[in-house]
Amino acid sequence: MTKKLIALSTLSLFLTGCDSVKHTFGLDHYQADEYSIPTTPPLSMPPDHNLRAPEINAQPQGYTPTQDKAKQTLGVPSISGSSETESELDKKLKKQGTAEANIRKTIDSEASADKTASERLSDVGKEVSDNLSGRGGNIAENPASRKNPASTR
Repeated sequence: MTKKLIALSTLSLFLTGCDSVKHTFGLDHYQADEYSIPTTPPLSMPPDHNLRAPEINAQPQGYTPTQDKAKQTLGVPSISGSSETESELDKKLKKQGTAEANIRKTIDSEASADKTASERLSDVGKEVSDNLSGRGGNIAENPASRKNPASTR
């Protein structure tokens, strides 16, 4: 066993020395030559289109500062501190009226009276297991369903 392991490791050592094996397994790494000089043509100036020079401290066309955009989007805040939307919201709330004082008790009692989804699923699971085991009533053995199956639906 150890002879085979030694032979295998020696063979792999010799194989890694071969260039083609290194290239096949991706063990060689290409490094760029830092002394090579690229032979790309020099940059040239574009043709003159007779453009006028930009004005000093001029804003680009279509540029709106962020504060102006914020004012356009959100509106200008009023001096009193409350905006139009707040007064509209107050009006809507006054139209709605006040909430019930015992709303929490009502919700809790309704929630406790209803079965939860897991309880309903467990009931369905019990019915299915009863039908499969033969403990529950089998609908297919009902003689009325044999005579007129459409009447049972």
